[in-house]
Amino acid sequence: MSNTWFSKQTLEHNEKLIMHSNYCDGIECSYPHCNHGIKFMDHFNQCQFTSENCKKCELVFQVLMYHSKKCCVKNCKFPYCNFINKKLNKKFQNDFNELKKRIKDENEINQYTFSSADQSIDTIKKKVQQIIDA
Repeated sequence: MSNTWFSKQTLEHNEKLIMHSNYCDGIECSYPHCNHGIKFMDHFNQCQFTSENCKKCELVFQVLMYHSKKCCVKNCKFPYCNFINKKLNKKFQNDFNELKKRIKDENEINQYTFSSADQSIDTIKKKVQQIIDA
């Protein structure tokens, strides 16, 4: 089970490998490198970054995130997809709510109102970007 081999594969390739290995026991399997996918997922399921900078977990997590960010299937069977999407949606919602609270602050909005509508909009955009970057 080589980190180098896994990291040299495309995310698409590793996504297909992990999807396959999620349903396969590896016995008499002819899927290319099935045993690698099974070993990497077994490691991830057991370790889950217990050692601080685990490269195997990092490689698997990249593939899990790659899949989850583009997945639109409600009850997806890809490993950890639903869990990751719930976390991503919760973080997005929290960030969005925080942004709304900050923008609603009447003093901030009044502070950036100018005689020119274009000037006012540009200033508000810059302030919103500063809030997002903070």
